[in-house]
Amino acid sequence: MPRIICFLLYLFFGLTISLYDIKHHKIRNHALLKFSSISVLVFFSVNRSMNFLVIAIAVIVSLLMALIFKGMIGSGDLKLLIALAIWCSDTHQWMQCLAIAWILGGLFSALLLLAKSASKQRIAFAPFIFAAFVAAI
Repeated sequence: MPRIICFLLYLFFGLTISLYDIKHHKIRNHALLKFSSISVLVFFSVNRSMNFLVIAIAVIVSLLMALIFKGMIGSGDLKLLIALAIWCSDTHQWMQCLAIAWILGGLFSALLLLAKSASKQRIAFAPFIFAAFVAAI
């Protein structure tokens, strides 16, 4: 039962945040705050532990990505990566999910380029992030 609750929570926020990002190319802070807060509450209620080292690493990596990829990845995407660190059991799992998200986004971008429909087109990254982190739930 607890896995079903976690999955439904993840699915609900994954869909709502991703659809908003696709439509507006923005991830709202209050949506991330709700997602993070409810995730923590559900984790405590189903006795699932969080790894605070993973969250700290996610913050550091996200800050580094913000410096390296100025303007190429949105701050909402970086905050989403930090929020999803709550769902990961270890740093290795978070890094794998991050890599999968980049690969999925890159493949989608390549397909758009092949279809010649992407000349400096912005791509919503939240759907790829949520898809990649499914393994963490």
